[in-house]
Amino acid sequence: MKQGLIAAAVFLGLVTSLIGAEEAPKAAPAAPTGKPKIKFDQMIYDFGKTSQVDKVTGTFTFQNTGDADLKMGKPATSCGCTVAGVKPEVLKPGEKGELTFTLNLGRNRAVLQKQITVESNDPETPKAILTVKADYTPLYEITPVTFYFNLRKGESTNVTARVIRTDGIPFKVAKLKPTQSWIDAKFEPDPSSTNQAVKISATLKPDGSPRYFTELVNVFLDESEQPAFSVTFSGRLLGDLSITPESLYWPVTDPDKPLTSRRIVLKSSLADKLEVKNITSSLKDLSVEAVPNADGHTLELVAKLASVPDKTTNAMIKFDTNIPSQPQVQVPVWINVVPTAKK
Repeated sequence: MKQGLIAAAVFLGLVTSLIGAEEAPKAAPAAPTGKPKIKFDQMIYDFGKTSQVDKVTGTFTFQNTGDADLKMGKPATSCGCTVAGVKPEVLKPGEKGELTFTLNLGRNRAVLQKQITVESNDPETPKAILTVKADYTPLYEITPVTFYFNLRKGESTNVTARVIRTDGIPFKVAKLKPTQSWIDAKFEPDPSSTNQAVKISATLKPDGSPRYFTELVNVFLDESEQPAFSVTFSGRLLGDLSITPESLYWPVTDPDKPLTSRRIVLKSSLADKLEVKNITSSLKDLSVEAVPNADGHTLELVAKLASVPDKTTNAMIKFDTNIPSQPQVQVPVWINVVPTAKK
């Protein structure tokens, strides 16, 4: 009898212990204490004096010296002339990665300094700024760097560029290839040098409709399909009718303020009085009125908005003139509606 009571007591204690163990709250898992840390082998990549190339490429090496995974973001560059990429995008503690970049040097002598911003989940250095430097001298240096001029239809101009090879090696031009038939170009050695420089002369007589243009004279030193260098010509071909501005930008930021008008000034270079008719707008709420000037050669187009469009909208103003070379004219319009402007 006594032994039975003892056994029952032991059994009851065992059951109670098991129930208590099941009901006891489980301990929360320990929060991770590690953190990633990025360390670059260098923060500045200096190419020094560079020439005879149009771009340079380099690599920054980095390591995760922390005790948690390092996650890399996409590198951001300070200009479009620099392209950068990183791999891998995730590094375990102790692993190394590479950031490879390419810097396009352009065609002009320059001291370059560009930045690459690298984001990561390193709590101490969420953004690292890397610097790329280069003191660039092009193999062929052109003076002046570019030409810019305004010409009326039928007018022409003559220009000359001097090209020197900066490494001192003599060179000869094999041929010239302009990008337009209205560019007549020729070359000759510069008598002040020993075949280390040439003069590129060109006569330009643009044709076609009034416009802005950028054209080239490509210079070849051999039978290669790629030119060794190019001389650039930029400018504007003017018509008998000048239009200022040539397009309308119309920002709308506050619908509660009265809508301001926009003005386009038309000026004719011909002796006859300027006439404009059949003015139309592709936007229903955009009206346009012609206001003549007393001199007879100038008038204004006054554009007015009756209401704010629901969103940013492009439109076109069209009209006819008595200018034989420009009988029909189009003026683009961009109405930029800021999201908070339309309630």
